[in-house]
Amino acid sequence: MATTVAEAISTEEDDSGIDITESLGSLNFEDALSDEEKQLVHLRKRSHALTATACAQATYFVCILNEARQIKNQLHNPVPMRASRRLLEEVTPRDAVRISIIGCGRMGSHLTHSLLTFGEVNPSEIKISTRRPEMLTTLQESGVQCFHDNQRAASAAHLLFLCVLPSQLPDVAEDIRGHISDGCIIYSMIAGVTLPRLQKLLDHTDIVKPHFTWPQDCSQRRWCHQCEMTATFADLAMVEKTCPLSLNKEEAVITTNVTFAEQMVYALVNMCTWLGLSRVETIGVVNAVVLGHSHRKPVQGKLNQQDITRMAGDDDKPFPKVNLSVIVDRETPLTKNLVHNRTIRTAFVEHYCNIFKEYLDWKKKSLQQAKEQLHLTFE
Repeated sequence: MATTVAEAISTEEDDSGIDITESLGSLNFEDALSDEEKQLVHLRKRSHALTATACAQATYFVCILNEARQIKNQLHNPVPMRASRRLLEEVTPRDAVRISIIGCGRMGSHLTHSLLTFGEVNPSEIKISTRRPEMLTTLQESGVQCFHDNQRAASAAHLLFLCVLPSQLPDVAEDIRGHISDGCIIYSMIAGVTLPRLQKLLDHTDIVKPHFTWPQDCSQRRWCHQCEMTATFADLAMVEKTCPLSLNKEEAVITTNVTFAEQMVYALVNMCTWLGLSRVETIGVVNAVVLGHSHRKPVQGKLNQQDITRMAGDDDKPFPKVNLSVIVDRETPLTKNLVHNRTIRTAFVEHYCNIFKEYLDWKKKSLQQAKEQLHLTFE
């Protein structure tokens, strides 16, 4: 990640999340509302939290897939054991997830910016198919490929995000059916459409989809709905609430079904199978990218082969492919440890939050370097 002095300093306040109009009643949004309209203000908080939660989870998923692919490359391109991390990054070729997004309205736009900011995704690794690509000038100038060709987007993707309206889904599905590669994972952000229906419409089984719920009244639950997304993700307490396995679900404005965490892990396992990794290699990858396990920082609890499947198999052969739709409404071998084991669940949540923390740490360091450079300039 590279930044300039101007970029680092100009964004220092952007992520603070401070509302400077808070004490100025005449400038507050709610000030001009009637009593009846004020009863609906909580919907702004819900909408903001829903968008942030969806984008945070999608960003996390992209990060673990990319990290897994990088580990796979390191396994196939070994370097000296005492090599530095910098040398690893230089020697190991990048095999990034190819991302396509169909639909770039409010959700698709927020998703794209979240991936570029927090997901360590290069603009050239994203393709967007939308009806108005000419409206995405800024993204195109940054290197994102924007066009209106759903089949092109679907056929080129390792990971395909669907960010269209429910009413648009039948036409989109008809358009891309038969053009989705076998190893592609589809990530649906379409509300109100079940996984079985998505599988039927798309004729594809590797589909993940979160299910969100919320309380009738969330007015007493802390969530800054006036913040930009970058400011939201700068608050790790808010990031933790977006995690499917959050340990503070009773405080969250939006709650995600815990089985969505399992969907993401099984989708990761399916990708490892598609990449030809053995069971032993896959378990190592899962523990590393999902729980943050490493030789330098080992976690107390780890997942094993029996947590993925009870089916016997050779250690040097891949796991069988999992139909992701069947794990939504029933417990799997993974449920016991991932959901009910406190140690493993805590490790999952901590690594989830660390993905965003790493960006914030990098930005803080970049800002400090920019200030030092500016100080030297004016000495």
